Amino acid sequence: MPTFENSNFLDTIERVKRITESIEWIVNQLITFEKKYKIRTIEFIIKWRSGNIPKPEDENTLREMLSWNGLYDLLERKLRELKEVVGNLKSVSYTHLTLPTN
Repeated sequence: MPTFENSNFLDTIERVKRITESIEWIVNQLITFEKKYKIRTIEFIIKWRSGNIPKPEDENTLREMLSWNGLYDLLERKLRELKEVVGNLKSVSYTHLTLPTN
């Protein structure tokens, strides 16, 4: 089986996997809020940040909306991180492969 001379490649692949798993979890959380409040995340964020959604009096609702906002920020960070990591993979080519010698 081929191996990579540089274990950084495999580390990067593992990092991509972890990032995408995080993104999947975040997206599932966002979908939960969207279903509960019947509004898409981007619409919520625009309205929430512009003050068009009043601060809820109910503490649980406020906590959820703050979490929703935070999850959106986290999603943006994870997507930027994924883009950066995947961009680093573009420099890897088949020439980095070595076959094990028996």
